[in-house]
Amino acid sequence: MIPGFENEFIGKKVGDEVNFPITFPKDYHAEEFAGNEYYFACSIDSIDVATVPSLDDPEFLAKIAGD
Repeated sequence: MIPGFENEFIGKKVGDEVNFPITFPKDYHAEEFAGNEYYFACSIDSIDVATVPSLDDPEFLAKIAGD
């Protein structure tokens, strides 16, 4: 990810429009983007949330133990 890119989406919800400029790092792996500023216009169509189970959750432990 480009530093700061994901910060633009914090606190947003489905249906929001997010518009912002980002300057790519000078050492970015794709030379044609390195050091240049680009303007992003994004629509948030969905939000996925990852849930990490507790390591002492019996259901999770049974699942990884193969029970």
